[in-house]
Amino acid sequence: MGFSMFDMARKQVVASIKMDNPQSSKSDIKRELFLRFYGQDFSPEEQKKILSQL
Repeated sequence: MGFSMFDMARKQVVASIKMDNPQSSKSDIKRELFLRFYGQDFSPEEQKKILSQL
């Protein structure tokens, strides 16, 4: 059940990202997903390191 809830939340966030920027690439969506789900858990420096690897 937990996985299906996460999958549904992910789909909603992806839809929101696409609504905000219909031209988003797959890598743009990955980056934005990371920031929306986990951005508060990392410092700006850590975020930059992680985002550079996505």
